[in-house]
Parts: sequence; structure tokens; C-alpha cells
Amino acid sequence: MLNGRMPLLIYGARQVGKTFEMREFGALYYKNTIYVNFETDERIGKYFETDIHADHVISVLEKYYQAKIVPENTLIIFDEIQMCERALTSLKYFSEEAPEYHVMAAGSLLGVAVNREKYSFPVGKVQMLTMYPMDLEEVLWAKGKQMLADTIRIFEAYDSLPAQLAKDAKKFQYKLIKSGARASQYGDAIDWLIRAGIVNKCMKCSQGFYPVAAYQDVSAFKLYYSDMGIMSARLGMTLEALQGNVKREIM
Repeated sequence: MLNGRMPLLIYGARQVGKTFEMREFGALYYKNTIYVNFETDERIGKYFETDIHADHVISVLEKYYQAKIVPENTLIIFDEIQMCERALTSLKYFSEEAPEYHVMAAGSLLGVAVNREKYSFPVGKVQMLTMYPMDLEEVLWAKGKQMLADTIRIFEAYDSLPAQLAKDAKKFQYKLIKSGARASQYGDAIDWLIRAGIVNKCMKCSQGFYPVAAYQDVSAFKLYYSDMGIMSARLGMTLEALQGNVKREIM
């Protein structure tokens, strides 16, 4: 196998950008691209019904698209490959017999579309890559709006404070901002809230000795609203309700 090269199989939901990325990659890094879409062109799939060895597939593609396929200079793209399961199986033979050819394939719902009792999935013969939809932050990055993305992180950290305070936890929990959140993502936002005087940061100390900084646990802290008015407005609490809660605590 030439340098261990295997066809690249991109898996992902529809409309996440698989086709665009493959064609853009081919335009940027190859002299020419053979683009095969098994969903829009059912005729090409019929040529895979008899022989799916690499040399036969290359010969079929050259005749069908009237273009020469040159190893390492031509990118072969099999799009919507779940529509032609024999083409999916052919990736195995490109890996074993013709690794000098550069092949990319993409499909949606591959896990449920392929009849594995009838056709063999090229396990271990393809490099698998999953493409996920972009989240809002990634969209903003792509549009050059880094500052707006940073601002949204400030609001996300701020909006998590009621849930943080309601939890009987010993430290600030990034997972309450959103699933998968990390300190590296929201550290700057929290620092901004502190510098702006909107929140107060309370550090955990392992011992009640002086100097306090020597006994601080930098990984454990809690955030509190610096102003009761801000907290009440954020929680939707009226002055009367707040006063009632205070009286009950005193009594």
C-alpha cells in the first residue's frame, strides 16, 4: 500500500457542507477533479453492478466523463455514495489495489442506508471522518465576527449565574453555561464581568490563615452578583418578594 493511503470517507448529515468542501479541496489542490454524484445521476451507478475492481472503475470513469485520471493529480469524488452500495464496496479495492489514486467519498445516513447483509462495508480500508454542522460561534468566526462571538460568551457566562447560585455546588461549573463548555472558552468573559464590577469572584481557601492568597484554590471559585438590584432584575424578583424572603430568613 502506497504510504498507507486509503480513500477518505466523509460521513455527516445532509446540508453540512460535505460536497462543498470536497469540490473546493479538489479545485485548490488538484489539476482536475472527477465528480460523481450517485443521487443525481443514476446511470453511473449501473456500471458498478458487475466489476468494482479499481482498474475497471477507473476505465469506466474515464470513458463516462471523457477525462484522463492521473494518479496524484486527479481527485476522484464519490458523492451520495449510500445510493450505490457497490461503489461503497469498491473503496476497499482502491485501498488494496490502487492506493496511488486519490479518492474521496461522502454520504448521509450511511449507518442505516447500507444493506450489510448483501454488501460489505469497507471496514479498515477507508479513513473515516465525520463532518458536523457549524454552531453559532463557528458561523461568526467564518464571517469574521470574532468580537461578536466573544460578546456572546460574556452573555452566556452571565446568564448562567442564576443556575450557578441555585446549585448546591462548591465551585463555579462551566457545564451549566452549556454542555461541553471549558474554562479556556469562558475565562476571558468571566474576567470581563469581574473587571466591569458586575460580579464578585469568591475564591475557595483550603485554610483560614494569612496570607489568604497562599491558601487559595485557583481552580475553585464562585461568582456572585455585585448588586442586589441587578440580581433581582435578572431573576425577575420584585422588591416585595425579596423583602418577604428576607423576613422569612430572619424569623
